[in-house]
Amino acid sequence: MRLKAYVPAIILITSLLIGGCGNSNGGNAATPSASEPASSQTSENKTRVYKSEQGEIEIPANPQRIIAGGHLGSMIALGVKPVGAVKEWEADSPYLAGKVDGIVDIGDPHSLEVIASLNPDLIVLSYAEDIAPFSKIAPTVLIPYESLRTVDEQISVIADLLGKDKEGAEWLEQFHKNADEARAKVNAVIPEGKSAAIIGIMDGTVGLLGDRFGRGGQALYNVLKLKPPERVQKLIDGDGTVEQVSLEVLPEVVGDYIFLSTFDEKDPAKKDIVNSPVWKGLDAVKNGRMFELDHNRFYFSDPISIQGQLNLIVEMLTASK
Repeated sequence: MRLKAYVPAIILITSLLIGGCGNSNGGNAATPSASEPASSQTSENKTRVYKSEQGEIEIPANPQRIIAGGHLGSMIALGVKPVGAVKEWEADSPYLAGKVDGIVDIGDPHSLEVIASLNPDLIVLSYAEDIAPFSKIAPTVLIPYESLRTVDEQISVIADLLGKDKEGAEWLEQFHKNADEARAKVNAVIPEGKSAAIIGIMDGTVGLLGDRFGRGGQALYNVLKLKPPERVQKLIDGDGTVEQVSLEVLPEVVGDYIFLSTFDEKDPAKKDIVNSPVWKGLDAVKNGRMFELDHNRFYFSDPISIQGQLNLIVEMLTASK
């Protein structure tokens, strides 16, 4: 199974000089660890030093015109609306409908010209081979998606970057309350120790999905804390994305509950797979413990989308009882 179809495409940026829109502040590409106040400025242009694992960068203390080359949902959750973001794999989330109107699409790969035209004061990226071209436009921070494994990490790290710690704490408090209520509902109908697996079908192949990059993994394993089958647990302990498996081994690896994710609903192989004797013979399929996931609603992995996915999974599991 091609991994690139299960994760947002890695952005390939060509070296491009941007004239007349440069910013003398450089950028650092790293997973962030902490930040601290830095400047003695008292004007609206006050800055601070943001510490990352690979260095420090001076950023606005209160950025107003942010480019979200990733982490859009976290920013929206914190009450921050960027001026530019990626439409295809972030702003298109149905859970962000009405919250992202007016945000300019910066494209994938990101358009340096579009970004420069938006006059940003901070650029936040999740993928880039070279952030130097972006840093010529505005202070640029690279926070790779894979560095943030949970909703708590997504919200906390972006809140720290944007100076929104209070908003982040409040959002997470409500999220944890919702999570506790969701687990209580599910635990009331699913016997303790039962396992669940997310099975992905794409281009005629079958794969086990982990807890990263949408498809319900965060909601299922990290929030509801349903038990993953042994093979899925090994995947989660690794990169948490996807492992291709043969149809024949599914009975050995799927567990008690199955959630089916199809990358393309028109994939002709899906019909063959779900009508195969192996699939029909799975215990979860025979006993009504198989649930199909709407790709459009389960593709996304931002905190707001994960909250929505959590609600849908709870509805599926409780309605089946």
